[in-house]
Amino acid sequence: MPSVSKNMFTPYIFAGIAFTEYTPKATYQGQTYELRTLETEGKAYKSSTIAAPFGIGMKYNVAGRISLGLELGYRVAFTDYLDDVSGLYADKTSLSSPLSVAFSDRSLVGSGVAGAQRGDLRPRDTYMFAGFTISYTFISPKCYY
Repeated sequence: MPSVSKNMFTPYIFAGIAFTEYTPKATYQGQTYELRTLETEGKAYKSSTIAAPFGIGMKYNVAGRISLGLELGYRVAFTDYLDDVSGLYADKTSLSSPLSVAFSDRSLVGSGVAGAQRGDLRPRDTYMFAGFTISYTFISPKCYY
């Protein structure tokens, strides 16, 4: 019978595709509002998108079927409205309501001139994530060696 060597550390990379729904919100005068419906840049956008997650990780076999893992990832969303901020300030006279005007410029100085840069002008929002896992393998010992 061939011997099986035990690998204590298992590095890995990952990539994939994800689906996410999002609802940017903000509080104004003690009440929370959904920003998507207010069209704070004068544009409508969807409440869901796909994203591309990718990253690296390390799994450590603690004892037999029990492993610990650390993971660091990055996600690129195929929208620029996860936070309701995209490109340029809209003309305040074109916005649909006083609430839309109030939320269109949440800077401390309130200088949102129409056509001025509001967001970072990149076409997609991105974010990082980190994770810690504890796992138990139920099936074959080959899965955790």
